[in-house]
Amino acid sequence: MKVVVSFERNAKITSTNDPVWVVESPANRAAAERAWRDDIIRSRGTFTIFSPQEMPDLLPTLLEHHAGCDRLSVRGAELTHETQRQLEAFGFVSFRIVDDGFLAAKSPDAA
Repeated sequence: MKVVVSFERNAKITSTNDPVWVVESPANRAAAERAWRDDIIRSRGTFTIFSPQEMPDLLPTLLEHHAGCDRLSVRGAELTHETQRQLEAFGFVSFRIVDDGFLAAKSPDAA
């Protein structure tokens, strides 16, 4: 299962079956309320707002809520050495930097 994490203060929220976690901000709160009201997050998808923190601090909670997570799509944050080290401790082995963040996966070449 893929989980989408956004540290963007004005995250773009689209219809998805994936769990989505976005950082708390007025724009994201309004988008979350629209997503909940309009059922944008389909079937198994969930939408969670989290307080600002760094990815290494968020990761244990996120993986506790989504134990089947084997792929992460992270927007608005860099893949720091500390973040990569913690992701590796949780079994992530493949990483790819993208324009707005990074991808991580537990399978080689899956990021």
